[in-house]
Amino acid sequence: MIIAIVLVGLFSLIFYFNSLETETPKVQQALEIPSEIVPVKAFVDTCIKSVAEDSIVLTSLQGGYFEVPKSVEFLNDDIYTSYYFIEDLIVMPSLDIIEQELAKSMNALLPFCLENFSSFAQQGIKVENKDITAKASILNNEVLFEVSMPTSINSGDSFLELNKFITTIPDVRLKTVYEASRNFTETHLKNPEGICISCMINIGEENDIYFYSERLDNSSFIFVIIDNNTQIDSIPLLFSFTNKYKIYSCSNPPPDPDPFYLEDCIEKQIENTEYKLLIEQVPDLKGSVGALINYKIKVIGVDLTYEVNPPLFKLEGKEPTISFTPSEENIGNNTIWVSVNDGFGNRKTISFNLIIQ
Repeated sequence: MIIAIVLVGLFSLIFYFNSLETETPKVQQALEIPSEIVPVKAFVDTCIKSVAEDSIVLTSLQGGYFEVPKSVEFLNDDIYTSYYFIEDLIVMPSLDIIEQELAKSMNALLPFCLENFSSFAQQGIKVENKDITAKASILNNEVLFEVSMPTSINSGDSFLELNKFITTIPDVRLKTVYEASRNFTETHLKNPEGICISCMINIGEENDIYFYSERLDNSSFIFVIIDNNTQIDSIPLLFSFTNKYKIYSCSNPPPDPDPFYLEDCIEKQIENTEYKLLIEQVPDLKGSVGALINYKIKVIGVDLTYEVNPPLFKLEGKEPTISFTPSEENIGNNTIWVSVNDGFGNRKTISFNLIIQ
């Protein structure tokens, strides 16, 4: 079956090329352009190619848009691009929309390149053109532009009318880059709270591209896909877009926050309340054997624990009290060290002398 299909295909190609040979004189005659008009045609073709390349570069930098809709617009300092993901919703454009944006760019920018054919008017060549209507097609490894622009060229006895111009920009992997951006953006449906770094690496390796990302503000990251296989004016293709994630805070924590996140929140709350662990300095205390010593220590803190060295007594609670009855072995000057720890990892230490007679 496969051999039969190949044979049919070969016979079809032979028939096609034979038909071309018989029609070649007719085609050449239809496309014959007077020599004095050739520069005008070449000028238009050059302009369309230049604008096509500029359109690809510009729309890629802006996430596939020539004019970014306000609903997905991101503007921060010198960065102007579009959102692809907002909190839990994918808002990226389709490939059809990007083709429309490329055509829109051609329609808007081509007149600036043509400059109303003013350079030819000085040469006595009259060129008039009507409205420009472009169509762009993003194909595998190339972008095709079809520009409908009725143009009349009059130079002395020569006259020519041109209606359609077709330009292909080869070796442009815009379709591959777009599909990579879509695949990455769709990973957010499984995990809208975070960025899948391994997904970026895997998608990059599969498509021979590179991902660059940077935080722009508290909730937004910009992503730039770099394709060194696509070179326009010797510069790699850069395709950028922005994702906006939910803003989490201590009052609105993310689902299943990790312990480090909660610790940071506690520390921030402590800073906001100007909390400090405090313990007063205990004066030197005097006592005698068999006589109870009582002294209340003033401490300010949360979730307090104490250490006493040497361990002659225990301290507990928010109002710890030294309660100690000396024995003969305590006679003399005893240096006591008291440390207090709170639930936030803070620690304070004081010392005093306990003199027993």
